[in-house]
Amino acid sequence: MFRLMSEPAVKGWPCTIDVPADGGQMVETHITLDFRLPPAEEHDQLLGLGNDRQFLTKVIQGWGNIGGADGEPLPFSQDNLNAVLDQPFFCIGALAAFKDAYSGAALKNSMKREVTGVAALAKTPEE
Repeated sequence: MFRLMSEPAVKGWPCTIDVPADGGQMVETHITLDFRLPPAEEHDQLLGLGNDRQFLTKVIQGWGNIGGADGEPLPFSQDNLNAVLDQPFFCIGALAAFKDAYSGAALKNSMKREVTGVAALAKTPEE
């Protein structure tokens, strides 16, 4: 049965962050994100912002497996969210994970997505 939720959200959604490393290598890091899933009208308004950071600030509510420069777990806060959003690789992975969560994509399909920016979130998989 479909249940109407007043504030839909998902916790612990898998997200892969691909970080460039020396020698042309990419290092995959697996984290989890807690997303607020805004209603369709608000989602469309957020897409209209045209800014990845602003969009992600409105939908990310928590995380797991993110550490600070010292390797210690980094607690979720607005300041820490702003700091990780300064990392473009984080934004790319987080946008891909949000798209999967919002569209209900299966976990097996959520590991690799070609998403660049909030404009790509409006595209359907058939496009």
